[in-house]
Amino acid sequence: MNHVQVKRPKENNSEYDYMLRLSNESIHQFEQKKKRQESQLKSYPAIKSYYRVAN
Repeated sequence: MNHVQVKRPKENNSEYDYMLRLSNESIHQFEQKKKRQESQLKSYPAIKSYYRVAN
């Protein structure tokens, strides 16, 4: 649906931008959380060796 551009009324633009920013922030937070979990995984030696084999 992203490729379809919808002409939006002017009064909705700020609301739309706000929603976009919210979703971008939540995506960003999710990625940060994922990175943090991966770095926690790498700190365990047993999992570290497994992680090295996996990647």
